[in-house]
Amino acid sequence: MKDGKPVGVAGSGTVAVKFASGAFAALSGKTIKLIVKPAGPNRFEQELTD
Repeated sequence: MKDGKPVGVAGSGTVAVKFASGAFAALSGKTIKLIVKPAGPNRFEQELTD
């Protein structure tokens, strides 16, 4: 933490989902965008969009 805000590395990219089951079955065969941001000590926030 620096000045009350999380410090760390953020990243983004694309993910090809070849197989998914259960709650994620709708993502099977799709390509999705991934964004990862720091959210605190040893924590991160992950956002998936299609």
